[in-house]
Amino acid sequence: MFTSGNDRRRWRFPWFWMITALVLATAYAAKRAGLFSKSEEMRDTVVVIGGGAAGLAAALQLLEQHAADAATPRGTSPVVPESGGESSVRVVLIEKARLGGNSQKATSGVNAAATRFQEDLSIPDSSDQFVDDILRSGKGSSVPTLAHVLSSRSGAAINHLASRLDLGITDVNALGGHSVRRTHRFPPSRTDPKPFGLNVMLPLAGTLRQKAAAQNPQLVIMEKTEVVDIGFKSLTVPAGSTHQMSSRQYKLADYVQVKDLEGHLSTIPVKSVVVASGGYAGDSGSDSFLSVLRPDLVSYPTTNNPTSSGDLHRILIKNGLTPYELDKVQLHPTGFVDLKDVRKSTKFLCPEVFRSLGAILLNSKGLRFVDELETRDKVTAAIIEHGGLESEWGLRKTTDQSTDHLDRLPTSDQLDQLEKEQSLALLVFDDDIAERFGIAAFEFYKRRGFIHTINTAADFGAVVQTFEHEVLTEQFCKSSLEKKVAKEGTKEATEGTKEATEGTKEATEGTEKAAEGTKEATEGTKQATEGIKAAAIEGAGTKEALHVAFITPSLHYSLGGMLIDDTCRAQQGNKVVVPNMFVAGEASGGLHGANRLGGNGITEGLVLGTLAGEMAGQADCRFHLWPTTGSVMVQSQLLSKENDRLRILLPDLAAVPKPNLGLDHLFVEAWHHDREPIEFTSIQVVSAEPGVLVLQATGDFTRVDAGDRVVFHVTVHD
Repeated sequence: MFTSGNDRRRWRFPWFWMITALVLATAYAAKRAGLFSKSEEMRDTVVVIGGGAAGLAAALQLLEQHAADAATPRGTSPVVPESGGESSVRVVLIEKARLGGNSQKATSGVNAAATRFQEDLSIPDSSDQFVDDILRSGKGSSVPTLAHVLSSRSGAAINHLASRLDLGITDVNALGGHSVRRTHRFPPSRTDPKPFGLNVMLPLAGTLRQKAAAQNPQLVIMEKTEVVDIGFKSLTVPAGSTHQMSSRQYKLADYVQVKDLEGHLSTIPVKSVVVASGGYAGDSGSDSFLSVLRPDLVSYPTTNNPTSSGDLHRILIKNGLTPYELDKVQLHPTGFVDLKDVRKSTKFLCPEVFRSLGAILLNSKGLRFVDELETRDKVTAAIIEHGGLESEWGLRKTTDQSTDHLDRLPTSDQLDQLEKEQSLALLVFDDDIAERFGIAAFEFYKRRGFIHTINTAADFGAVVQTFEHEVLTEQFCKSSLEKKVAKEGTKEATEGTKEATEGTKEATEGTEKAAEGTKEATEGTKQATEGIKAAAIEGAGTKEALHVAFITPSLHYSLGGMLIDDTCRAQQGNKVVVPNMFVAGEASGGLHGANRLGGNGITEGLVLGTLAGEMAGQADCRFHLWPTTGSVMVQSQLLSKENDRLRILLPDLAAVPKPNLGLDHLFVEAWHHDREPIEFTSIQVVSAEPGVLVLQATGDFTRVDAGDRVVFHVTVHD
């Protein structure tokens, strides 16, 4: 943990980590060269594939878990065997390019519910409210258990991240689809752009690089290294050893094969694997997931790196693991359009927070056509339908415009794609929004040529030819007016209700006085509204500069991915897990459903990456079975409750704990289905048979009834 003043200052500057990365780049090369000489020693290796938010979170969790275990005195913790001592877990972090991935491109912030920052701003929020927003946004395709895992862990995760990196993410906004303000970002600055993703990913990556360069035996980082295969072996659970009538085959990850830039192959035997390799929305080639499953999206530009090609999805599917809704891909409504190269295939993301702060979208006729704070899918659909094609905006194709996204398409398809025009809209905002966004960040986008400042009709005519400058100012003033009226009207209505209530209290002859109070309040609201209108119309002509940017829907996020359970374990078929294979971040599917909420990408990476690392580092994660020693987390159903005796249904467990184990040998944590912890004061295994475990326990079971789903985390040790 970095706590000194000097250390805190270093965390704030991305250039510090850039320099650190260069200085340390070769420090661990020799260790990598001789890494895999002793394969048996590598059997306690956890391989983390991917260097974005999920991969870095998983690697850090594994290392910190190891450090905590190593620092715990023997015999003092119920979760560490008395034979404890230093863990032999080794982490190998593999990245196809450089650490950071698409996560460092995140612009609008990170979501979390019930954080200390929300508390400081008196923003009411809860895990359940966050879940409701996720499920509503997902249009019925989100997996509720994953939404619960994300939301319930988000607050603690972001509080911890902010403390660890000394992040002052005190500016909290509501992006499209959120019912409250929960997207955390750095406050606006006039001197430092503070891009959110970069300012989070650089220090996280820097921490890992420092550990690797210090010859930490628990960590090796392999950048510019491609995973070419993952080998699996089988575990057969014989009939009669579970509540299943027949034997069952489980897959177990056995090794990971990698290739470096020189083409040299290495094979890494593994204890477990965390796949955090990102999505597949950066590849529109003829054999890509997009071309096969969503050919209607191939012509769209992308905000992704070219490395987001779904390599690991192919490997896992080839080995029999189950994908989930790979056809679901999110188009972000606002990718910046560079007027010097309208067809450039990779777009800079236009931060959604612009619209959160009040920016509006206009079509080629100068009309506002959508509520800018609708969910991303609805805003995207409106731009495609109403925004206007390039030709309708008067933007002609030129011979020097990029066609690099067509390089891998068949020749017959190239002509079709070249002819397909993009749908565009015009983002409009004023100086006040630019100030609240952050002048330094605003100037960055302006220098890139994405944002154009409009002071005069001539300025506007140089950018937009399809409607007049007056239309621009009228539309923005009208939008600002409507928002102000809504705000003032709500305020006046509240005051009117108060007056009416007071009138009711004071009236002794009937309701006449209350009715008069309500009538007066209504008239007051009406007059206030008219006054605001008049002031806005009068001030429209003297409005300061406006700023505009062309935007277009762009491929942004792979909503589908590999099917996982709520411990991030990959699955083969329906509810059959691969016990030592974990998937987190954009590589997984099911959390976001048909539409991801803005700000949930980094949240997913940090929260589920940490969970995947936690589970992958457990002593017996290779076996989703009751261990002789070690731990396992299972979802169980309470069959019956008689006094202090609980009968629990065990799902798919090949062995069971020995009877007569008590608190000295058994550590149990449990959560009710509403995520409230169940406190045990004593516990003992009375009997154990395949499929059913009987515990003699005392504790707070008053809210637990037969038939309830309970999550048990059981650790058995000698």
